[in-house]
Amino acid sequence: MPPYVAGIEGKALRVVDRVIVAVSTTQSNGIEVGGAVRGLILAPYTGTITFQTSFDGSTWYDLYDGGTAVTIAATVNRAYPIPATALAGKYLRVVTPVQASDLNIPFILKAV
Repeated sequence: MPPYVAGIEGKALRVVDRVIVAVSTTQSNGIEVGGAVRGLILAPYTGTITFQTSFDGSTWYDLYDGGTAVTIAATVNRAYPIPATALAGKYLRVVTPVQASDLNIPFILKAV
């Protein structure tokens, strides 16, 4: 279970271990986001971050809101709010373009 830290107004923040997109791949490992109501993703690179969702941790679906893929146009060393639609499933993973080195992407989630 990930650790919890005190957040704003005494609300608990769950610090999730970093997800990793391994070199020469495009998908990270999945993290459990069930119960999170909002969160941040910390961008380790400049480029596009898209999301996949799962309800069982093994079957993954590209995440769309209406007819549009849920995407963040990220800039290195910036924090971005995780779109609410990305927190609707039980598990979440990120998809990036192929990188020359591993990407370690931290998530911070606010628990209910």
